[in-house]
Amino acid sequence: MCRLSRVNKAVAEVEALLLTTKLNIPPARPQMVPRPRLTERLQEGLNYNLILVSAPAGFGKTTLLSEWARHSQPIIWTAWVSLDEGDNDTVRFWDYFIAALKKPKSDIGEKILPWLHSSPPIPTESLLTALINEISSISFELILVLDDYHFIESQQIHDGITYLLEHMPAQMHLAIATRVDPPLALAHFRGRGTMLEIRADDLRLTWEDAASLFKELKTPRLSAKDVAALNGRTEGWVVGLKMAALAMRQQKDIQRFLTTFSGSRLYIMDYLMEEVLRQQTKEVKEFLLRSSVLNRLTAPLCDAVTGRKDSNEMLLLLERAQLFTMPLDESRQW
Repeated sequence: MCRLSRVNKAVAEVEALLLTTKLNIPPARPQMVPRPRLTERLQEGLNYNLILVSAPAGFGKTTLLSEWARHSQPIIWTAWVSLDEGDNDTVRFWDYFIAALKKPKSDIGEKILPWLHSSPPIPTESLLTALINEISSISFELILVLDDYHFIESQQIHDGITYLLEHMPAQMHLAIATRVDPPLALAHFRGRGTMLEIRADDLRLTWEDAASLFKELKTPRLSAKDVAALNGRTEGWVVGLKMAALAMRQQKDIQRFLTTFSGSRLYIMDYLMEEVLRQQTKEVKEFLLRSSVLNRLTAPLCDAVTGRKDSNEMLLLLERAQLFTMPLDESRQW
């Protein structure tokens, strides 16, 4: 077998091992509160190379970007990669990057993938130059979302992303969702006016957003003053408010709950987690504990680690109750 054939075979084997759900735009969550103010801001991002959505956990970064992506298509194509710790490997990172681009344009990166897997490796800048040239030839506008970018610690990958942003084709935009600012040349991009930033203060729920959320989650009836108090104590933190809504479902004394609901965000989360978990059955608590070793869940995986045979039903129950899980594909397999 010639060297090129061996490389192509190796590339095909690697592609078969890519987890396709990492390339899916997360499906719409039930009882989601629309954020038109923020989706309009994101629409402005089409005038920028980089859209940076940076905020701590639980501020709704992924939900916002996925909502925007669904509303933008098919006028604007959105490619998506959900990153994790394993993507610090440079070859694996660019494998997923190119695989995401293949969704809107199936032949993109065909010549580049063998170079990526060659030995010795081709310099990253040479690979990206070829990829940028291919992207420049597409006839439609494209957004590529890198979700959970905070998992990436490889300086080689950061340098590659910086190079890409420096030479980004006009029809492409890169959106990065992260819990911490990445070590990219942000001051440089900010100074050149090529970056749109959305941060925690932008993502905080307004009083109107909080009221809509409580209505969607069917919480006990709250006064405007109570909604304002909860929103103030959580500082508009999306997950904090959702946890508060879940905790209130079985509270007999809502006012007492509201009175004891105070403290810093860290203590609020501890308190709400305790309140929500206390309401669950022993069976649900045990399932959550045993399956918590998994970052991504499927029914067979959960059956294996919990010893159960009905994990599919349990996962569906958790999703319907909005208890610590979210689907990664439309068929609810992951």
